[in-house]
Order: sequence, then C-alpha cells, then structure tokens
Amino acid sequence: MHGGGQFTIDLDVAKSLDPFAHEDDSGTVRIEYELPHDFLEKPDLLPRAITAKVDPEGDAVYTVESLAKADHTGSIHVDAHVDIADSKDTELEDVVVDSRWNATGAGRADIDFSGGDLPSSVPLVSAVECWGTDFTQSYYRDSVEFSPTVGLPSACVYPSK
Repeated sequence: MHGGGQFTIDLDVAKSLDPFAHEDDSGTVRIEYELPHDFLEKPDLLPRAITAKVDPEGDAVYTVESLAKADHTGSIHVDAHVDIADSKDTELEDVVVDSRWNATGAGRADIDFSGGDLPSSVPLVSAVECWGTDFTQSYYRDSVEFSPTVGLPSACVYPSK
C-alpha cells in the first residue's frame, strides 16, 4: 500500500536498556498507518488512518483506530480488555469507546464496559458524553449513575449510535 506501513515498539527491550525510564513498561505496541498517496508533497492532506495495537505484559490488550478526514471530521474507536480500576490490581474489563466529531470540533463519545469486577447484577455499564465547539461538556449520562447527568440529549451533535 502506498503511504502506509507498520512498525512495532518493543517496550520490554526499552525497559532492559533503561529500567529507570521504563520502569512500568512491558509488552509491545504495533502501529499500522495509511496515508494519502501524495502525503510527501502535501503533508496536511487527509484522510489519515492509524491503528495501534497495544499488547502489554499480561492479559491486557487494546486496539485504537483513529481516522481523520479531509472535511475535518473524524473518529476514534477503542476496543480493550484492560483493568479500569486505578489500582490496576483487579480483574480486566471489556471496554469499547466510539468517539466522533464534526468539522467544528463538537462531538460525542459512547462508552460501554462489561465483565471484570462488575457485579453480575450489572452486566454492562454504558455512558455517553457530548461536547460543543468549545470542547465543553454539553451532555453526560451513564447507566449506573456513577456521575450525575449533565445537560440534555438534544445537546449532542450526533444522535445515539
């Protein structure tokens, strides 16, 4: 593919070379990218697609797909099997984040997570966050009332997914 490629960053090697700077690093990061055919002549040309697969030591893994388009819209999709607890010493959850924005910068993120340490009575937690052109939160709601609802769904530039 012209304007595309891939590379892998081995964090285990980085840690062995400099254990102080990479104390918490492990595993690999694989980056795949696709750029327009004439990206060298026009470095600001879009669309651009980048996928990062992060495979740290242990069972956690996540993939991030980013797409930026010529009309200044874009999206990010995250699919992860990670520990969402701050302590990082509990079970891994399945997390999916779909975020998109329009040409003004206003956008919406839909977040779902399941499994891990969630109780069986709560098999799935969903959240929605929207923001305006100034990137200020215009709407927020989650299915377990982790945080209070903010704004109205009509404040979202995009309807539900």
